[in-house]
Amino acid sequence: MKTMIKVLAVLALLASNSILAQDDISGTWQGKLSLEGNAKLTVQFILNKEADGSWSAVVNSPDTGGIKNVKANAVAYDGSKLKIDVTDLNGGFQGEFKDGAFQGQWSQAGTSMPLTLKPYEKPVLSKADMDLLQGEWNGKLKIPVGELTIVFRFETASSGEFTGFLDSADQGANGIPISDIELSNGDLAFKVPRIMGEYQAKLAGEEMTGTFTQGQPVPLNMHKGKYQPPETKLSLSKEAMDQLMGDWHGELDTPAGSMTVLYHFETDAAGNYHAFRINPEQGEAKIPVIDAALKDGNLMLKTAGLGGEYNGKLSGDEISGNMSGP
Repeated sequence: MKTMIKVLAVLALLASNSILAQDDISGTWQGKLSLEGNAKLTVQFILNKEADGSWSAVVNSPDTGGIKNVKANAVAYDGSKLKIDVTDLNGGFQGEFKDGAFQGQWSQAGTSMPLTLKPYEKPVLSKADMDLLQGEWNGKLKIPVGELTIVFRFETASSGEFTGFLDSADQGANGIPISDIELSNGDLAFKVPRIMGEYQAKLAGEEMTGTFTQGQPVPLNMHKGKYQPPETKLSLSKEAMDQLMGDWHGELDTPAGSMTVLYHFETDAAGNYHAFRINPEQGEAKIPVIDAALKDGNLMLKTAGLGGEYNGKLSGDEISGNMSGP
């Protein structure tokens, strides 16, 4: 994992700057590196000319929040050839200016990959495009262990900026920013940098037919409309809730190591009973418990989406049991 992160970080250094003229390459240059399979990594170099005439650069990748403002330690440009060294990523770019772009190679640890850097132009949505996207869209993302409910939310902020967010409703992960939204002739594309995701689809009316890529491409079709979450009101008795009310902490042993798990039980203003599962190491998202039972000390908790099921024995202030499912 550490090796992959470093490789991606190195690749990110290859982004390009906007060129106004061949002798002035100040600005942002962008390109894409081809990774394993069909995956690609967008990289940006932001070039700046210093007062003494020398050049400096930082590297970003809009595809991942982990590569942001990485400084290059050396930049050389002679009017046609560009060389950028990035010691922190153990890599560098060399290219030559031709037909409005730098055509060259990104090299790292003895490996070279083709990279063409072109002036970056921020996507601009028309009001008609924004009107088409505005609102909430939801669909099911099928994965090897089941499916996840995905929600896209497009809205206009108080500042007038058009923004988008992704929610993974079953995982309790909400408000993940969407960036680089493009819509042209029904072809929609955008990125989700925090999770290194990308979505491409054909938009027709209130339907999106497309593919979500996060390492591997997976079909994801979306329908316009507000997502209705599952019922989370639990049919537990007052006696059962009196025993369970509050927080329960434990450690779950996984192949990747131990993980803290917390179950929280509460009563809402209307007197309904609810419970949530929280994994602190993975964020504070609350995954709702959609079914629960307590009989003769035997406790069953079923969590929404891919949350799985917990079965345990309640004895005073301790519950001993096992978790199944993803």
